[in-house]
Amino acid sequence: MYRYFVLFLLILLMLSGTTNAQVQPPDNRNETLNAVLQSLSERMERPITTGNLTYREWQFGSYNFVRGDCIGAPTVEPVAGGWQRYDLTYQGTIFSYLISDTLSSIILCNETAMPSAQSTAIPPSTTVPIAVTATPIPANTNQDFQPLPTATRCPLPTRLSVGGLGRVTPGDPNWLHAEPRRSSAKTGEIPGEETFTVIGSAICDEATGMNFWRVDYQNIVGYTSEGMNGEYWLEPYLPQESGITRANVATLTVPDWSRLVYPEGTVLAVSNTTQQIAISYSDEDLIRIINLEDPTTSPTIVKRTDDTVTALAFGQNATILAIGYASGNIDIAGVENQIPLTVGGIITAMALDNGLIFVGDSTGLINVFDYTGNQTPLRTIQLSEPAGSFEFSQDGDVLIVRS
Repeated sequence: MYRYFVLFLLILLMLSGTTNAQVQPPDNRNETLNAVLQSLSERMERPITTGNLTYREWQFGSYNFVRGDCIGAPTVEPVAGGWQRYDLTYQGTIFSYLISDTLSSIILCNETAMPSAQSTAIPPSTTVPIAVTATPIPANTNQDFQPLPTATRCPLPTRLSVGGLGRVTPGDPNWLHAEPRRSSAKTGEIPGEETFTVIGSAICDEATGMNFWRVDYQNIVGYTSEGMNGEYWLEPYLPQESGITRANVATLTVPDWSRLVYPEGTVLAVSNTTQQIAISYSDEDLIRIINLEDPTTSPTIVKRTDDTVTALAFGQNATILAIGYASGNIDIAGVENQIPLTVGGIITAMALDNGLIFVGDSTGLINVFDYTGNQTPLRTIQLSEPAGSFEFSQDGDVLIVRS
């Protein structure tokens, strides 16, 4: 019984060496394919793209799995880790490549019916390491690299520009590298159709013939390749303009309903994210909310009858409206169980962002409250004169105060 049990274990171990079920698909298929095309282009002495191939098959897994019928390939795995295999047919010639996920080596398994002109062809099963630059690139990559956009070294014309936006073409993600070369450490990736900001000029990786741009993707800075062998992986991105632009400024009109007469003491607030206006007339006990897309409907909010409204401010998506009074009291419509808030002077300006309310008063103070649960200011700033209005920058990191 013991012998059968040992034999059963040996069979399982043998099977586990050839199975591919536990291996996860690699996420750098785009780069491995182009490394293979680069090798094939050098052998044929002409640029070869996927459009030149009549057949292409891809496998991934352990070295023993992808080696398969690759007769003459090393029996010992040259590089530890995952491997990929490409079987390509170019002009009737079959090329079977093994390439490690680390891109450190390529193995040309076999080739049939090689053209007679290939008198110096690499023998079957020869390991071809990916070339690296002869001179080490300095560790400081921010300023030390000089662009080398020469047509002979990096022939693909660049299309991006520093300060502009770019986008990864649909499909596979683009790797972010620590340095402007494919063999450097990977620091992240940019998914297909995602946009980024170009913050540095193109730098030519002479070993691969690829231009690397320094980019910022969601606060991750690194280098990413524009393309290879006539194929672009990046493209310029021009966001569609919205709002009032050069194209539509000539069509602006003033509708009749917007010709309002405001008595003295009227206070207004305009939502930045939705087309709504809040109006507090000095001779009414209500605050009117006008929807610019449907001005016939105007919901109202009851205001304090014993006080004078001096400031209004919308919160995010116009679901919250802050009402400031001459007494220094603050009401926030749209917040349940609001905690009473008050300041020491006449409220002159307000702004809301991320659960915070910034309140300026006639004494020149700016108080910052957490209006969801704290009567005590989180921060108090003294100005030389009262704030007249607040406005956040587009990214919300800067508060602009106008006196």
